[in-house]
Amino acid sequence: MNQGISKENLTTLSYRAGYSDQSHLIREFKKNIGLTPKQYVKTENKMAVNFIEL
Repeated sequence: MNQGISKENLTTLSYRAGYSDQSHLIREFKKNIGLTPKQYVKTENKMAVNFIEL
């Protein structure tokens, strides 16, 4: 399932992206994508998710 993506934890990724904590990253991600990061990772056709109106 890990298709070449490094396995950093969400807290580290949040800080690197400029968020104060992971809850802010998750909230912003869900607002823009319509799924939480965890749901998005489990999605098989990730590109289609970006075009489906939820």
